[in-house]
Amino acid sequence: MSKNALEIRLKAGEIVDGIEAEGRDMTVIEETTVNDMLADAVALEATETRDAVKPVVRTALVDGPTEWRDQQTGRKVYALRAKHKLSDLPVETVAGLSERETHSLDFGRFLRGLVSGQWGGAELEQRALNAFNSVAGGVMVPTQLSRQFIDLVRARSVMISAGMQTMPMESDRMTVARLNSDPAISVKGENTEFTETDPTFDEIGFSAHTVGCLVKLSRELVDDAPNVEQILRDTITTAVAAEIDRLALNGSGSAEPNGLLNLNGVQTIGSVATLAYEDLLDAVEDLEQANHTPNAYILSPSNKRVLAGLLVNSEVNHYSTAPVDVSALSRFVTTKIADTTLVVGDFSRMLMGSRQAVQLEVTREGSGSFERHQLAIKATVRIDFNATHANAFNILTGIS
Repeated sequence: MSKNALEIRLKAGEIVDGIEAEGRDMTVIEETTVNDMLADAVALEATETRDAVKPVVRTALVDGPTEWRDQQTGRKVYALRAKHKLSDLPVETVAGLSERETHSLDFGRFLRGLVSGQWGGAELEQRALNAFNSVAGGVMVPTQLSRQFIDLVRARSVMISAGMQTMPMESDRMTVARLNSDPAISVKGENTEFTETDPTFDEIGFSAHTVGCLVKLSRELVDDAPNVEQILRDTITTAVAAEIDRLALNGSGSAEPNGLLNLNGVQTIGSVATLAYEDLLDAVEDLEQANHTPNAYILSPSNKRVLAGLLVNSEVNHYSTAPVDVSALSRFVTTKIADTTLVVGDFSRMLMGSRQAVQLEVTREGSGSFERHQLAIKATVRIDFNATHANAFNILTGIS
């Protein structure tokens, strides 16, 4: 191994060791840095002393988000799982702020200053606001702060927790290629030809829809409550997360995103009637027959109670336990799915496309706000949903 390549590997190891010593996970930026260093080391080893016999080196990449590349723009496109954060992705610095200052911006402080007009302790956020373009009636939140807001929303979303991945959208439309059918594999005899088959590819599209919430609160609360920052942040992000779950599951596709339950190609089991573990086992079998590995199921609070209350031989207080294949699945409960429906699947196959620009509008007028001495705050994001494999989901319907 060349000296330069060795030095790079040692430096990458020092970064990883330092992070482990701090007892924390890597940020996406740190993961990208380490991976790039390892790739540089491999490239140096391949170009230097080419005639030397070298051992095969397997470079273990850090567990970061799935990374694709937009063939039109050449930009990296990330697919983030629940444990990843948009705010850890590389971002351009805000005009007038250093890279460190940009990453130290806080959405809660920004929201408090925007609502109250008091920027004490939020001077960086005020500078970011002044450096960014305002829009009629509101402000476009700087990218780093927008990402923090979306991360807060994602942390409260059942669909994200179940495994739905997030893809940042650079524009209001995005197209992703997917494999629709695998090539056929055959065994050939001597001097005979392989049977030629082609994999089938198609595209899935994302078209950003505006989703938001409107919150009203008294000016006295804004002026007096020391925790108004947390109240506003939690109220707005929880409301947006609930709407994301509703749309991701039930969106009609008419003037709103198309949700999982309405996608073409999903598997279904109908006329379930009284829900039992047997129904979930059937759903798992169907998915495995289609070469998918389900990771979770989503159900309503009422259906959670039905399964929890199943008895062995109708014996009082002798509750049945879930079969191994059901207990291996993560369970998520939400009021955004009907009592008549339950969905099992590999939720990593579901994608949320998200425009990274968040818009906030604050007004003291209209809808009685002026007369009641209130503030009205509107927060909007732009999102869409689609699945790389719709048949990775099995929907149980007709539950009574």
